[in-house]
Amino acid sequence: MAKGMNKRKRDEKKPKKEKPKTNASAPSTKDVVSNAVARAQK
Repeated sequence: MAKGMNKRKRDEKKPKKEKPKTNASAPSTKDVVSNAVARAQK
């Protein structure tokens, strides 16, 4: 159980780091955010 939780935390940290980068690079943040949400739901 602990290993699975650690993996989930790592996946959650990745999209958070990508959000600011995409925000500064282009207005395609909606796509990135929607992708992150879809991944989190899966």
